[in-house]
Order: sequence, then C-alpha cells, then structure tokens
Amino acid sequence: MPEDLVASINRLYAECADLDNRMEKIKNDFIDETVRFTNSWCLKQIDAQVVRNADVTIKLGAEKLCALNSEVSSFQKKLPGIVEKRLNKDNLWWHKKQIGQTYCYFDQRPLLLSGYCHSRNHWKAFFDSQEI
Repeated sequence: MPEDLVASINRLYAECADLDNRMEKIKNDFIDETVRFTNSWCLKQIDAQVVRNADVTIKLGAEKLCALNSEVSSFQKKLPGIVEKRLNKDNLWWHKKQIGQTYCYFDQRPLLLSGYCHSRNHWKAFFDSQEI
C-alpha cells in the first residue's frame, strides 16, 4: 500500500476518533439536559395537578399529602438514573452502533460499506483488496 494512502487512512481514522469523541460529548450533554428538563417538567405537572384538582388535594389531608410528597421526592432522586437507562443505549446513538449502510467516497468512487469500521486493520485489509 502506498505510504501516502496509509497516511491518509491514518489521518481519516484520527478524524473519525475525534468525531466520535465530539458525538459522545453531545450525547452526554443531551442526556444531562433531558434530566434537567424532565425534572422541571415533572414539577410543573405536579403543580398543575394540585391546582387543577384542588378539591382532591384538600380531601387527601396532610398525612397523605406528606406521603405523596415523599414519593415524589423519591421519584425525583431516581429520575437521573431512569433517564440515563432509557437514553444511554448504544442503538440510539449512531456513533456507538452504526445502523444501516455507510457510504464513503474514495477517489471519486462511492464505496458501500456495511456499517462503520473502527479498526485500522479492517481499513488496511479493505484497501489492500482494492485495485487502485
């Protein structure tokens, strides 16, 4: 394999690794923001229900309201874990588990690749098998 091709492959591999790192940061930021949003949304929904159903709130009485408040507090503590569990699945994030087909352009010819490859050895084997 020509040296300039090896250097190009190594450069592209490094760019892909950098892109993966940036996408991972975006994923983590999204999950963090979703936790904040969900927590805020739940509090607003609870407040709205208390106002909308004031008669039910009054009928519950202080003891049941205290127990309900305790359950809500417990839920809020569990919320980050719930969101993390739901959103931190590899199949939801393209950079973790690429689904479908990926096209790349090499020397102005589209090449269909099955999935996405992180392995330099895979790329080396792929380009060694091509007539360039």
